Amino acid sequence: MLASDGAAGYCAPEMKNPSSELDTKTLGQALEEVIARLPPGDQTVALGTVLGLLEQDGILLICAFLSIPCLVPITIPGSGTVLGLLVLLLGSAVLFNTNPPLPGRLLRRLYPAARLKTVLERGLRWVHRIEKVSRPRFTVLTLGRVMSRFNGFMLVACGILLMVPLPGVF
Repeated sequence: MLASDGAAGYCAPEMKNPSSELDTKTLGQALEEVIARLPPGDQTVALGTVLGLLEQDGILLICAFLSIPCLVPITIPGSGTVLGLLVLLLGSAVLFNTNPPLPGRLLRRLYPAARLKTVLERGLRWVHRIEKVSRPRFTVLTLGRVMSRFNGFMLVACGILLMVPLPGVF
């Protein structure tokens, strides 16, 4: 179980070495494991603990959510810089196979386990719907140390591109 209180706070587990274990666990399975490990009742869980359990899947999921506002043709000026910086930081975590360099205050933030469980279960429904139509393809491009480093480098490059103010966009 994952129980944390204000004193215990955040404990960041180290991420697995992508080359040591070719893990074919889906995001849905990873979310189910996190939901099963959440404490019952009114206990709290640190955000960093949940991200540590999701490992690189959690980082990539956050990158996907951060990229969604950039897909809209009309965006808030300056939002690309902020979102690009976050994608760059998360991409560096994938590149160097470390925990994301997010502020400790954010990682130690406590959330009610019951509410977090509800949010994760709702998200899990969507993940299962997506996984019904998608399946792992070209795993040579996603598994292993070299490809993990390459994909991390590409995330860093995409973060930089999101931060660049391109003329004619606004």
